[in-house]
Amino acid sequence: MGILQVSIFALSILGLAGYGFGYVTITPAFQKGMPVFAGLVLVAFWVWVWVQSWPLPAGIIQQLSPVAFTVQVEASETLGLPVPELLYLSLDPFASQVHALLSLAYALLFALVLLLVNTPRRLRVIAWVFVIAGAFQSLFGALSTLSGAEVLLFGAKETGHGTATGTFVNRNNFSGCLEMTLAVGMGLLLGQLNENK
Repeated sequence: MGILQVSIFALSILGLAGYGFGYVTITPAFQKGMPVFAGLVLVAFWVWVWVQSWPLPAGIIQQLSPVAFTVQVEASETLGLPVPELLYLSLDPFASQVHALLSLAYALLFALVLLLVNTPRRLRVIAWVFVIAGAFQSLFGALSTLSGAEVLLFGAKETGHGTATGTFVNRNNFSGCLEMTLAVGMGLLLGQLNENK
């Protein structure tokens, strides 16, 4: 997740620099998607991080999330510590911050795609990248499982032996990737019906 986040944030900075120097223009797709982008950023950054991972008075936490209040009070009592005056709405504030940054990265990626995929040729290129990545995933998953090697991309598979997972740890992520790839591939095929007989 860290590599993905750093990459997307770096691309976003490059995109902003490109906009500042006039290489990137605001596209109609971005203008139409601006409410969605603003909603993603608002929810990802403000609500998730600032509300859930800020220490708030215990009375407010008790009203907003009785379960979080009870768990934190019981944890303090079990450890023999006094109940803090300030508690967190999230039971794991660090994980909330990590996933908020991941959501922010996804929102920025959404904006970058709307800004940079502005011609049919670029759309075809990104669709082909999806199809090639999905073909690699399916081939890797099938060969890894059928050969008995049971490996991921950078190490041995610890769980899910006997099921294809591709480079993913979880087979559900693998199947979701293949579903998206199949949909993009079918869209690519249908989009070319008028161009080629």
